[in-house]
Amino acid sequence: MAVPLPVPTHSDLDASIVAAAARRLAETGPISFLVEDEAITYVPAEDRVLVREGDTRGPTAVRLSRRAWEDLTTELRTFINLFLSKELTFERGGFRQLADWDPVLRYLQAGIPPYDPARSDFGERDPNAIFEPGCDDSVLKAQLDAIGFLHVRGCVLSRSMQQPRPTLQMVTSSQGFVEGDG
Repeated sequence: MAVPLPVPTHSDLDASIVAAAARRLAETGPISFLVEDEAITYVPAEDRVLVREGDTRGPTAVRLSRRAWEDLTTELRTFINLFLSKELTFERGGFRQLADWDPVLRYLQAGIPPYDPARSDFGERDPNAIFEPGCDDSVLKAQLDAIGFLHVRGCVLSRSMQQPRPTLQMVTSSQGFVEGDG
């Protein structure tokens, strides 16, 4: 007898985030995950997302193995990885619908909220800032810590991206950097 399919649900969810996500998904509609001989369908409702175990009727139906489902719901692998490795296929609907659902599923399953600029605190940093080479390391570090990425003018030259196999160099101000560790 097969072990019942686990329905991963994070325990500490903000109802307003779930409600906003459900409204955004109204046009996309429900999504069913067909995992071997079991199914789970997520349905956007007015202010919540319903989880229907055993329901296979979503207009988007994603087929995957139990192992792939566990990898997806535990954040071990992304849906893009599973799709590219042909471990996730669509019986109905397609990639766009799953892409619409992905940030919501990550919130429901792992507690990682969908990006919302209104909830973002960049610490008065500009995500569109472009830094010059030679900029003070403390300024770059503050930007990287607040935003998560940097734009440094001239760091990647357009001609280097046209080479058949571009060579990327790791540039860091960290004292612990050792050549070849990344």
